[in-house]
Amino acid sequence: MKNIKSTIFFLIGFGTLLSCTEPYELSSDFFEEQIVIEASISNRLEKQRIKVSKTYPIDSISYQPANTGTSVKVKNDQGAEYAFSYNEEDSTFISEQAFKGEPNITYTLEVATANDVYTATSKFENSGELDSISVNKAFNEDGVEGLQIAVNSNDVTNTNKYYRFKYESTYKVTAPYYSPYKAVIVGLEPEYPWMEPIEIVMQEYDEDIYHEVCYKSEASKKAILTTTEDFSESSLVDYPIKFISKADYSLNERYSIKITQYIQSLEAYNFYKALNGLSSEGNILSPNQPGFVNGNIRSVNISNKKVIGFFEVVPTSSKRVYFNHQDFFPGEPIPEYFRECEVRVFDKTDPLPPAGTGQGYKLQQYVTSNSLYLWKTESFISQEMGFKNFFMVKPECGDCAVLANPEPPEFWEE
Repeated sequence: MKNIKSTIFFLIGFGTLLSCTEPYELSSDFFEEQIVIEASISNRLEKQRIKVSKTYPIDSISYQPANTGTSVKVKNDQGAEYAFSYNEEDSTFISEQAFKGEPNITYTLEVATANDVYTATSKFENSGELDSISVNKAFNEDGVEGLQIAVNSNDVTNTNKYYRFKYESTYKVTAPYYSPYKAVIVGLEPEYPWMEPIEIVMQEYDEDIYHEVCYKSEASKKAILTTTEDFSESSLVDYPIKFISKADYSLNERYSIKITQYIQSLEAYNFYKALNGLSSEGNILSPNQPGFVNGNIRSVNISNKKVIGFFEVVPTSSKRVYFNHQDFFPGEPIPEYFRECEVRVFDKTDPLPPAGTGQGYKLQQYVTSNSLYLWKTESFISQEMGFKNFFMVKPECGDCAVLANPEPPEFWEE
């Protein structure tokens, strides 16, 4: 698949706002490289981040940061200037000093590349706080029972009309067939010198090699937008952000969600609304798709040059909540693991190579390739031979680190 409009790459850069569908055969024969700039300056005192990258053909698997020969800075109409340095770890430009956006001050972004300069301005007047996050049992429109996560935001100025939200959820992942033992291949000395050494599978204790409990984080894929333009008040009460079915594995133990609120301008609201529209199923690869969402970033040298991105100085506010499965569904079974876990039993004596290629041989192949992990053993034979039966599972069923991070996040609370 090739040939894709530049907006598709842009959307990928802006929070993975689309997934690939295949109604059309695509070709990159007419691919045009464009710059992508993602720049939001918050009103929180912190080191700000700006992402600068390039579009790339859909048949390319490599992300292309535009860091070579690129400089980034932000200045305001009060004479302050903030330089940014490239960070290899997350491919972003980070401000060399912490600063925050202040109300009623105009900020200017300048991104200079080897052959052009890109600029945009932004300011905000009023801020707002995300007051609280509510979590309640509910049924969705399909009649599925679960939890509705919503926000409450009180605007005392009654001036904030356009809201954007994003979230990052984190939950525990517990490997259902974890074991502190692993299967290893060892050699036995033959009874006679002319015989070949015999290889058998044994279990070895190592509490650090596999992990039972991990933490998985998932971010919202689309901008969550709402407006109070048609209401007499601009506050939000129990505005829905995310619904989770009670059968969803993320609710198996402990769950946390952080929601960030952005008070946007009409221009920014319309920009993200257009992105959401393009990423809707059935639209993104339409032959009539114009392929470009107009932002507020412009080229200094070429007036009609297409620049992908948006620069905003925006008031933000975040809240985080924690809850457990039993808080809402006491006494009910926890959701099933989100991977299919078949337990396969191998008799390692059936028979051992080189006599044949039975279960013992297959077990050795799986252990050598590390494609199955040990859960438990049964039927002890001897000190030299160990156990007869090995119960093996897929890696993601015995080690949660295959799917998630074994280290708890810094913010995590039990």
